Amino acid sequence: MFTAMRSRRHFLMESSLMMLAMMSASSCQLRQKTGIGKEHNALSAWHNSLWLPNWRMQKSLASALKALDGQCVTTLSPFWYEVDDTGTLRAKPGSDELAIPDRATIAALHKRGASVMPTLTTTLLPDNFIRLFAERAGQKRLAEAIRQEVLINGYDGIDLDLENIALTTEVSTAKKVREIYTDLCRCIASELNAVNKTLSITVMARWSSRYEVWRSKLIPAVYDYEALSGIASVLRVMAYDQHAPNTPPGPIAGFRWVESICDWTRRNVCSVDRVEIGIPLYGRDWGGGTVKSVLWDNMVQLRDMYPQSDVIYSDTEREITFAYTDKEGSAHQVWYSNSQSVTDRLALIQSYGFRGAALWAASYESPDLWEKIGAVSSGVMPGK
Repeated sequence: MFTAMRSRRHFLMESSLMMLAMMSASSCQLRQKTGIGKEHNALSAWHNSLWLPNWRMQKSLASALKALDGQCVTTLSPFWYEVDDTGTLRAKPGSDELAIPDRATIAALHKRGASVMPTLTTTLLPDNFIRLFAERAGQKRLAEAIRQEVLINGYDGIDLDLENIALTTEVSTAKKVREIYTDLCRCIASELNAVNKTLSITVMARWSSRYEVWRSKLIPAVYDYEALSGIASVLRVMAYDQHAPNTPPGPIAGFRWVESICDWTRRNVCSVDRVEIGIPLYGRDWGGGTVKSVLWDNMVQLRDMYPQSDVIYSDTEREITFAYTDKEGSAHQVWYSNSQSVTDRLALIQSYGFRGAALWAASYESPDLWEKIGAVSSGVMPGK
């Protein structure tokens, strides 16, 4: 009798989960067939988002306020939370004497009409992620903790950015992660939807349906674009890091590479008006046996130190690049995404009908960026 009742409860639970998955798929198919949401594709209806690094909060906040005042972004995502190695939700360390969460920051952003959706990251690798979240109980625990944190602090939602779960070269592991992560996202979305809050999901760039190993260590196919875009209100695609510390020098997000991502994404999501394409506001410097991140201030310093180097805006890659030889005689190559790089990508994103852009990150940008994005967002393209 007890066994029969337990089996029946198990059957009902599995049936409910299957029903939710079917409803999500049906909703996705409906949006694909009817084109629901196409009215949001106008530039005037763009919804750009901006991430705020927790390790430089004061500079990030100042940048974010300028972006809001220029009507360049609508959503702010400070890097404030993480899932630790026990699967527990934790606040990240603060910086610049700001505690996390910081209510003054939340109030300042809300006052300017922004949606505040903190980003949740993790250092969990695939095996531990599978161990902690394969069962419904672990998923439910995290989802309930997220809902509670969102409500207590008055957030508009949460942004999931679990990147380390893609750190595998084993296809079998990637497939397990993909299934479990999709279920976890569905569980979190259910908790947030119940209290009228929003879920965005940040994913690595994809340009293929295959389980390909990228940069010798990642399988981006752990992110099921079609399923996740049906679950989340927003899918943020990190269309950058094409070239990174473990690759030869090259553009951070080459224009043709970004085009391939946009093309594949458009064909593999529920609706384009749920998608934001990531744009880098940074660069990298390869040379002397190291690879360093380059922000605008670093670019200015390098140009002052090596004024003889010609700075070129690549018409093909749509990024700045230049070469120099340091004082030790080591050759360097720099690639950087400047304001022209950003506006070129905004125009590309608009041509695909996506919701907008996701910008990484506040305080990394060139001084003229917000003015130029404001012109694009208002429907006035730069130079016209």
